[in-house]
Amino acid sequence: MPSGKKEALATYRAAKGTHPGERGYQPLNCFLAETGSMLCSERRDGNVPAREGNARVLSRALELLPEAIEEVMIRSDSAGHSADVLQLCNRPELRPAATQRFGVIGFAISAVRSQELMAEVAQVPEADWKPLQVLAKRKPERGGKPVLVELDSEVEAIAEVSFVSNKDGYRKREGILRYIAVRRELPSSLGVNDDELPQDDGKPAYAIRVLIANIPAPGEGRKDGLGPKPMAAQAVLKLLNARCGDSERAHDGLKNGLAGGTMPSGRFGANAAWWLATLVAFNLHVLTAWWSLDEDLARAAWKRVRRALLVYAGRMIESGRQLFLRMSRNGTEELQAALQRLDMQSTVPS
Repeated sequence: MPSGKKEALATYRAAKGTHPGERGYQPLNCFLAETGSMLCSERRDGNVPAREGNARVLSRALELLPEAIEEVMIRSDSAGHSADVLQLCNRPELRPAATQRFGVIGFAISAVRSQELMAEVAQVPEADWKPLQVLAKRKPERGGKPVLVELDSEVEAIAEVSFVSNKDGYRKREGILRYIAVRRELPSSLGVNDDELPQDDGKPAYAIRVLIANIPAPGEGRKDGLGPKPMAAQAVLKLLNARCGDSERAHDGLKNGLAGGTMPSGRFGANAAWWLATLVAFNLHVLTAWWSLDEDLARAAWKRVRRALLVYAGRMIESGRQLFLRMSRNGTEELQAALQRLDMQSTVPS
């Protein structure tokens, strides 16, 4: 969250040079897609690296999950690629007792492309690269609807990478660490960036993406039988690319819809209290929406909800030492329906 406060620290994006001079904060949110609510959030200064302390926050989030949840899968960008996160998923004994019921937690995480890893990707035999099947829309026939068909990509391929890194906390008897690389041909490019392989021996340059997972390949698995079910490489990639509910909309609602991104003070503690109040308001809205609003309005933007439920013209009337608010019935149907649903919820035994 960029901020003009002079007390705010330079963000890690400013350190990288992508946003020169940027100052601000970087909260780490744990979003529960099934309910649309925030499990927890850790407010941080802007210069805190994205991979810092994620295992601690993940452990806290697992403790807050309802008891009805028995299985957890994690997908993340490269901010989740750290030895403590990988070990927390692969080794249940490292977690609090309340979260050991999840057993081995399956994960698919975008890997940090180190020089050693990129060197191993460059050594993958050409025969091991398989065309990446992609989904494409086929034009509908007259009166029909578009359908999705699978096509073999001519420029993208996927392959398993034989790589072992002590930095990832790999232990053969305790878990699986599997590296999967995806390459995309770069036309008319030398491939000089850190995430690219240069032209070599008649081969074109490639953009490289690598993911790390503890999901075994078909026919393989942990010796103790624990952990997620085997998946093919492309299925693991599809899992990683899947959306995590409406997390982007939730972040936008926190920062902009509820003004959580507008800092009221230069002091970190005061801003943290403001952010906590924003989280409470966000979850209260989600809870109320579950009970009172129809599906369309429950998923609507904050401006739409305020207009539908909170902004009405009325007249204050004082009569017989009493004060009345008179409102027109026109346009208040959604408000009346929401109040009726809330009234029904209050009469249902818990």
